Amino acid sequence: MKWSQMPIKHKLIMMTLFTSVIGIVVVSLSFIWYENLTYKDQLKQEMNVIGKILADRSNAALVFSDTAQLQDNVNSLKLRQSIELSCIYDAMGQPLSSFSRRRDLQCPLAPGANEGEFTNSYFHLTQAIELDGESIGKLYIRSSLQELVGHLQNYIATTAIVSALVVMALLLVSSMLQRIISTPLVHLTETATRIARVKDYSLRAEQESEDEIGQLVGAFNSMLNTIEEQNAQILHNYENLEKIVAQRTVELRSANKELEAFSYSVSHDLRQPLRAIDGFSDALLEDCSDQLDEVAMDYLNRVRAASQRMGRLIDSMLTLSRVTRYKVESKEVNLSHLVATIFEALQADQPERHVEVVIQPDLMTQGDENLLGVALSNLIGNAWKYSSKLSLARIEFGAIDKDGERIFYVKDNGAGFDMKYADKLFVAFNRLHSPAEFEGSGIGLATVSRVISRHRGRIWAESQPGEGSAFYFTLNDAAVDAHETGAR
Repeated sequence: MKWSQMPIKHKLIMMTLFTSVIGIVVVSLSFIWYENLTYKDQLKQEMNVIGKILADRSNAALVFSDTAQLQDNVNSLKLRQSIELSCIYDAMGQPLSSFSRRRDLQCPLAPGANEGEFTNSYFHLTQAIELDGESIGKLYIRSSLQELVGHLQNYIATTAIVSALVVMALLLVSSMLQRIISTPLVHLTETATRIARVKDYSLRAEQESEDEIGQLVGAFNSMLNTIEEQNAQILHNYENLEKIVAQRTVELRSANKELEAFSYSVSHDLRQPLRAIDGFSDALLEDCSDQLDEVAMDYLNRVRAASQRMGRLIDSMLTLSRVTRYKVESKEVNLSHLVATIFEALQADQPERHVEVVIQPDLMTQGDENLLGVALSNLIGNAWKYSSKLSLARIEFGAIDKDGERIFYVKDNGAGFDMKYADKLFVAFNRLHSPAEFEGSGIGLATVSRVISRHRGRIWAESQPGEGSAFYFTLNDAAVDAHETGAR
């Protein structure tokens, strides 16, 4: 298990043990090192005493060359098991007598200076034999350090056992003491996990102390209080907002219905007077033309043109109103066939025009055929109108698939428009060209946008002045607005 995934109580225990073990190891090594030095110092002192005594006993025998006495002196070291070799030399450095526990051990040729020296496995002592302050020979003793090795091994084993017992005791104590820190944190974690799971912000963690952990628990509970108060306020605001939205929705629907009814009524009621104005003006022109001068004739023609223009505007407003109130009937629609029919009607109305028409065949969709016909009539009609000043116009209808969505388009090579006015394109009564350039009511694209909206789709345009326009739209087959009802 990674350190970051380990429970905090295990981390506390391991940190305590790790620190304690390091301390125990350092102290144990220090004791062992000190014991080694102490034992060697004691051994050196003992060997110096033994060497001094033996040298004093051997000076007379060495003066009289009493080899038997000298041999007895070195043999007396047999009682000391650690001494493996002992030799007595005369003043010329020749060995006179020796003691060896093994046959392969021989007296060194040069016993060295008067000193004690430790090597890896032995202690070497060279002691001068003196008489009246004059050196008459030397005593050499070699002692094995096996006793030291055994002593240190026992000492290390004892230290290891004691250390293990101490570690076990520390493990037990740290297991109990870590609960003072870990238990409040574990309870806090459990409370936070439960709150996250059940989303109940009324739960609180129990504060068991006044230290930093207790302060953390207190801050956590304070945060929960704040969240609970904020949630209550949000819920209250949401309930009020729902009521306000419901009220505003009812008011908006009522206002929309009244506005639609008013618009429909005004548009419908204005048609009759306009027809009368246009009809009587036409009658005056036909029946009384010989009695009218040129100025009167011009005035009557202007009246007729204005009334006809107003009639077209009213028809567009009625179409927009009907599109909004129309009951949607969704079925499979062949858009390619609809577009072809629209082009046939436009070509029949203006047979003198030469327009290259490109229609992608068999483009099917799900929607209301009448509403889609209105939208396509406006889009194709716009393309037809704004390309009318070209000797060879081109209008294209097709579809592309992008990111799992089918996008239909109507493209032309006509007048185009500046994209900085694109946000006004689908707003009623907003026109990007003057009536002197191209006639229009400013309602056609607003009607198209309303139809696309009722089919839960999107519409947008791309264009450059003088380079034509491209209108793109999507239709959501699965979410056609078939639940809205109204009169045809």
